Amino acid sequence: MKIGVIGVGEMGSMLVSSYYRFTKEPEHRLIASDSNPARLAGLSSACPALRISDNVSLASGSDVVFVCVPPGPYLDVAREIAPALTSEKLFVCITSGVELDVLGGIVPCRIVKLIPNVAHAVGRGVALMTKGPRASDADIRFLTDFMRPMSRPLLIDEAEARVAGNITGCGPAILASFCNLFVDMSARFAPSLERATLMEMMREMFLATAQLCEQGATFDSIVANVSTMGGITETAVQTLAERLPDSLTVLIQRTMERERKLKSNG
Repeated sequence: MKIGVIGVGEMGSMLVSSYYRFTKEPEHRLIASDSNPARLAGLSSACPALRISDNVSLASGSDVVFVCVPPGPYLDVAREIAPALTSEKLFVCITSGVELDVLGGIVPCRIVKLIPNVAHAVGRGVALMTKGPRASDADIRFLTDFMRPMSRPLLIDEAEARVAGNITGCGPAILASFCNLFVDMSARFAPSLERATLMEMMREMFLATAQLCEQGATFDSIVANVSTMGGITETAVQTLAERLPDSLTVLIQRTMERERKLKSNG
């Protein structure tokens, strides 16, 4: 099967390179296009089996088309390739900032939304899938098989996609930002410790916690095992429980508002 990828920025290039890296016996032929020739050349050099094309030729010659461009030009790209998208083709939308029903009115083919994330670069992370206009169970099965070597594919309802995407897609950046802030605040109280040293402590703690989870620990069990009644860790955890929920509520509300704005701009 021929699979086209329009846009090889962060996500598009990650999907292409992860497919070749984690698929033991690649059975699909991948084709890519991008407005940046240097970016295409770099990806092609790293993935020699990849073929290069332009948007319309790629759409015409592919069975499945991943469109991996930012929300701003997304619908313009969809309109550009729409004449080449017959009803037999599958359009894979990878941005949350596009309304599937709007997209379905532009392109005549089947549509599935896939929300990937940077964790796929190491063969991990949940890839969220939602059915769009005209999509079938067979389309979901195909996309599940395609993504499985590099991720854990999960079908969800579109209404829950933003909340789920905050965890799967935004989550790495949110956790990394928390770690950065924790280090910066800690540095204020430990002026003799260099930030680089504190950051290495944080990184090691982060990796160790992930490994504990890998070995079967839950977040609740980690909290229980580290905390002692009346101890310092318990004080820290209680402080987070008191202060953090309001901030997280605002975070979720603002991401939902931002998504609505991006969709309305389309």
